[in-house]
Amino acid sequence: MYIVFSINADPLFVLITIKSYEFKLLPSEFTLRYIKQYPPIFYAIPPPKATSMTPTMKDKPHCFASACAIWPSSLTFLILALSCPLASSASISTLNSSNENIDRLALLSFKSLVSDPFRALASWNDESLHFCRWRGVTCRNQSHLPRVTALELESLDLAGKISPSLANLTFLRRLHLADNRLHGPIPQELGLLSHLQRLNLSSNALRESKARSQYHPWHYSATANLFSLTVVDLSNNLLVGAIPHNLGRCSELRYMDLSNNLLEGEIPNDLGALSKLKILYLWGNHLTGSIPPDIGNLVSLRQLYLHENQLTGKIPLEIGNLSNLTILDMPRNKLSGSVPSEIGNLVRLEQLYLDSNQITGVIPGSIGNLTSLIWLQLSYNQLVGDIPPNLSHCSELQYIYLENNTLEGKIPSDIKSLTNLKVLSLGDNRLTGSIPSEIGNLVNLNDLSLYSNKLTGIIPSEIGNLVNLTVLDLLSNGFVGSVPAAIGNLTSLTYLGVQFNNLGGVIPPSIWNLSSLRTLELENNNFTGSIPPDMGITLPLLKRLHINDNQFYGPLPISLSNATNLIDIQLYKNRFTGTIPRGLGSLQKLEARNAVEWGFLDDLANCSSLKYLQIRSNKLGGFLPRSIVNFSTTLEWIEIDDNHISGSIPAEIGNLVSLTLVRMNSNLFTGTASQGKSQQPLAI
Repeated sequence: MYIVFSINADPLFVLITIKSYEFKLLPSEFTLRYIKQYPPIFYAIPPPKATSMTPTMKDKPHCFASACAIWPSSLTFLILALSCPLASSASISTLNSSNENIDRLALLSFKSLVSDPFRALASWNDESLHFCRWRGVTCRNQSHLPRVTALELESLDLAGKISPSLANLTFLRRLHLADNRLHGPIPQELGLLSHLQRLNLSSNALRESKARSQYHPWHYSATANLFSLTVVDLSNNLLVGAIPHNLGRCSELRYMDLSNNLLEGEIPNDLGALSKLKILYLWGNHLTGSIPPDIGNLVSLRQLYLHENQLTGKIPLEIGNLSNLTILDMPRNKLSGSVPSEIGNLVRLEQLYLDSNQITGVIPGSIGNLTSLIWLQLSYNQLVGDIPPNLSHCSELQYIYLENNTLEGKIPSDIKSLTNLKVLSLGDNRLTGSIPSEIGNLVNLNDLSLYSNKLTGIIPSEIGNLVNLTVLDLLSNGFVGSVPAAIGNLTSLTYLGVQFNNLGGVIPPSIWNLSSLRTLELENNNFTGSIPPDMGITLPLLKRLHINDNQFYGPLPISLSNATNLIDIQLYKNRFTGTIPRGLGSLQKLEARNAVEWGFLDDLANCSSLKYLQIRSNKLGGFLPRSIVNFSTTLEWIEIDDNHISGSIPAEIGNLVSLTLVRMNSNLFTGTASQGKSQQPLAI
């Protein structure tokens, strides 16, 4: 029996629901008895004009709702299609035909609630075109009639709300509306799509109102009956509230992505029931509490992403049960306790991220069992003890990040066996001893960062074997001796930092020929010698040159004006003589400089970004020109103390309105200085 009706057509209604209810159809009244504990779904319809149906439906063969069309309020229509075993063949034919039309009308209802600026749904306006041929619509025959099984409208810039009428697409298996501008709540009616297998609403602006989410969370009705669901992706939206406990009932789930929303509360224990789940993304929310031990029941899990939440407590020992796990990602939380030794059971693990937590204790030796491990990131924690020697058993390792802990002991010489290693970052620990010469075996290394430790000895020449190295950071240790000439072999090097050590001697000429260098930091050592005259040509990409607090001497090379990418030059506390090359005025990116003689200031007017003028502790004489006023809107620091500058201080210096620091003491100035517009005190 198929009935189409208008709510306003007749004051006499019959209440109809799914098979969980029994009911009577009477001309003027109905009875209803609740049978099962399911959320009730009611549809009000007028009865047929002539009917003598008075027995209850439980006396007849069961009737099952095969489609429930919910129309926009502007149409004020409801449609219910019922299929009964005792119905006539004519009734069945009418029913099937009408069910097909229900799909068409449901699609049009969806279209009516969205704007389509690029006319992606233009084909939906063609009345001569069957809806199965509309863009994004896929159909399959059901009972010899085409029914919609997929609606895929990703990345079409559709804006608006999702129509609840999509619940009438009762054979829908795939609903993909990702990467649009949809907003508002996820319709709870989608929970009626019992055949739905793949739901992707990611990268929209879907969100419940705060009041609604408190009492009717987005997730409860929308997921309660989706027992066929294998993929759900609601990532990159504005969903609020807690992760629904009843998601554990979606026992067929293989992939679940709720990342980058505003979800709160704890990870529900019920998720442990999803034994077929392979991918779980919960990162980028506001989840709190501890990681439930039940997560160890997800025996099929391959990827677990929990980063950027507010999770606390210890990593559960049950994590060791996830023997199929390849990625374990929990950084940027508030996890505490130690790394459980059970993590060594994850023999398929390829990527381990536990950085930026509050993890204490030692790195467990069982980590050497992870022979498939490619990426190890434990940085920014409170780990202590030695680097486990058996880490060298992880022969597939390419990335080791252990910086910003309190690790002690030596760098294991067995590290030489990690020939696939690309990054070795051990900075900001308490490592002692020397750099093992075996490090030269790591020929694929791109980044060697050992900064801020207690390493001593010489820099081994074997580092020159690391021909793929782009970053060499040895800042703030106790290295002695000279910079080995072999470092000049590292032609891909972009960053060389050996500052704040006890190094000395002359910088090898080969270093000045590393044409890929962007940053060269040699400050606070005892280097001597002169700067090569062609340095500005051989280092054309150089952005930062820090060679202050050394014993360099001689003139500054005129070729510096060729280093057009220079932003920051620090040359103070050396023994430079002569004049500053006037060509420095062409370096328009320069923000800070430390150099020498003062006529060059006339040219520096071209340096529109100049903020800092630092020319301290050299032996520069001459007069300070009035052209310094050219920097009235940009210059913040003037540090020219401890030189041999003579004459008077130009009155125009008081017009530098952005000045925050002025140091001119320990020179040969005469007369007095005017404050002018600047309110900063002058140190003279």
